[in-house]
Amino acid sequence: MSQNSPWYLGQPLRGKAAVARIYEIENNYQKVLTGLFPLLICRMINKKRSMLLWGLMLLFFAPALYAFGLADLKEYLHTRLGADRVTSQQIQLSRSESTWLQARLGVATNPGQRFFSIYRADELLGWAFIDTHRVRTRSESLLIVVNKQKQVAALKLLRFLEPAEYKPPRRWLATLEGKGSSSPLRAGVDLDAISGATMTSVAASRAVKKALQLSVLVHKRLEE
Repeated sequence: MSQNSPWYLGQPLRGKAAVARIYEIENNYQKVLTGLFPLLICRMINKKRSMLLWGLMLLFFAPALYAFGLADLKEYLHTRLGADRVTSQQIQLSRSESTWLQARLGVATNPGQRFFSIYRADELLGWAFIDTHRVRTRSESLLIVVNKQKQVAALKLLRFLEPAEYKPPRRWLATLEGKGSSSPLRAGVDLDAISGATMTSVAASRAVKKALQLSVLVHKRLEE
């Protein structure tokens, strides 16, 4: 199966759903691996248990090998920014960068962060981040596009698994466009809260803030 295959365990999963699924799997992968690593070390002396544990890990991680589809993402970025090339990349945050990011977000983040660099010809236009996070008891996935000026150039809801009444309206998401890395983004204070869905506005604004701060770190790396 090719890398660009939109298939997920033999079932069709295309476009935005495929992209969101990738990031949900990657987030779960990192959380589970962190929890299982000490257990894995303890079981290494027992081959049967070790083999069983590896089998369970492979069963959980296998979907990440097959779920991949970026056609809709590229089309969206072409429409919004005139992009003709999108490359997938990953930044591994140093300890000092992780501390810096945590101080601005108020929560710890994984040191490995995936993003997409966006180009028109050879000109870098900015970066795209897909953030999958919990809202109340279920998750949503947001595509956050940040330009070279470290401002939100576009924002799109890819998937929302909470009940429909908690879904963020497009007009509310549009209010986040143009926000920069130094913009205050407190839902209900700096931004209007979504009526009846305060937790949705908090989760979305936090994801946007994270993408903006990551763009600062990515831009800094490019200048080094």
